[in-house]
Amino acid sequence: MASLKLTRAVATRSKLKRESLMPAESTGAILGNWYVTLTKVDDVNVFVYMSERTLISFVMTEGERITPGKLFTSFIRGLLLVLEMAGYSGAVLDRILHDYSTGTVSPANDPSLLGSLTNIALDYAAFIEHDGGLSRCSISEIVMHINSLPSKRLGFKSPLEVTAALLQSVAT
Repeated sequence: MASLKLTRAVATRSKLKRESLMPAESTGAILGNWYVTLTKVDDVNVFVYMSERTLISFVMTEGERITPGKLFTSFIRGLLLVLEMAGYSGAVLDRILHDYSTGTVSPANDPSLLGSLTNIALDYAAFIEHDGGLSRCSISEIVMHINSLPSKRLGFKSPLEVTAALLQSVAT
């Protein structure tokens, strides 16, 4: 079982009291637990998801008021899409579905990872704005570009490289 670790903004938006959230436990899910934050782009709520192990990330827009169930469904859809765009299929996607078939929501608790998440959210907002806003940009190109950027936190490897190393054992 894995956890979505929510920032205060996400917990508030989904009408969850932070005090009622249970602390996340370590997980056997290959990409670990995920952090989620909320930002505004073009007056639209955008949720930014980030793996705590690999920093691979993606964004999903809010269509209607978010609930914990919708947040988790959005997470699964987004994760499968980003992995498909990265070229994964078959056994890898099945393993990911298995890893995240159940989950919990927990408070975000690591200041260092929250800093990385904030930087990634700012990058998404800047690239979306630079490319003409949500109605004109290619979200998939932006997601792949951000995940291709090296990170000091990852030893100057990109989130896609670190994810590939973790998923290599599943693909064989």
